[in-house]
Amino acid sequence: MYDKVVVIGSNGLVGSELMRVFTNAKGLVHSEISIEDFAGARQVLKAIHPDLILNTAGLNNTDVCEQRPAESFELNALGAKNLALVAEELQVPLVQFSTDYVFGGDSRRRTPYTERDLPHPVNVCGISKLAGEYFVSSYCERHYIIRTSAVYGPTGSRAKGGRDFVKTMLSLSQNREKINVVDDQFVSPTCAIDLAKKVKELVNTERYGTYHIAGSGVCSWYTFAKAIFACRGIHIQVNPVRTDPDVRLKRAFYTGLRNKEIVDAGLKDLEHWRLCLERFIREHSPNY
Repeated sequence: MYDKVVVIGSNGLVGSELMRVFTNAKGLVHSEISIEDFAGARQVLKAIHPDLILNTAGLNNTDVCEQRPAESFELNALGAKNLALVAEELQVPLVQFSTDYVFGGDSRRRTPYTERDLPHPVNVCGISKLAGEYFVSSYCERHYIIRTSAVYGPTGSRAKGGRDFVKTMLSLSQNREKINVVDDQFVSPTCAIDLAKKVKELVNTERYGTYHIAGSGVCSWYTFAKAIFACRGIHIQVNPVRTDPDVRLKRAFYTGLRNKEIVDAGLKDLEHWRLCLERFIREHSPNY
């Protein structure tokens, strides 16, 4: 449906999978486009004149965001605004990737958030990403805002040195007999492969708006870790612990997502997060 697709952040955790599903896509990395530079980004995109822009670029490491708030807003908010302005000028759709951390302010919450729930972020990452959402929805008429959660995949996260939670747990298991994992933070683990495929399905509907695309169901990071080891047949002691109350970063304790709008759009929901994890590890085990 789209002949000229651009993926910004094409060498990242999500971007690399988008490049695989959008086989005709042109990938752009930071050395080729700086989304925080409006004039430069505009020049690059006008020269290509794509008919679909997917932006995965931004600052996603919650600890780094807290340490560098100005940079976080420059990338996550103003960068998104710049791309929205360019997309509107070119009259093409923009897919902006956001995060489950736009939620988390309700410490008593225990049911997954839908797209109709009011955002309430508690840290710089969530606040800056939410600001980016507002810019995109205000400045670009044909937009898709994609909120996802606890993403893992073959490439790993560039912001975390090529690792994600799955890779980190498997790496730790090689030289430890036991590990501690928080049991009071709840997410919806998502495989980047499944995320990218569903995004491609979604953009072909031309039903613009805000969507949650995450593995179905909710679990704690502790439960997620236990499932990772079970899938690989690794026997290691995993201890559930509480979040350290003294850390400077304010944590979002419940950010589980429900994919209501993609189902309402006539698309099939993602499978339960545990099934997605089992399939991912089974298919990618030699490289993990």
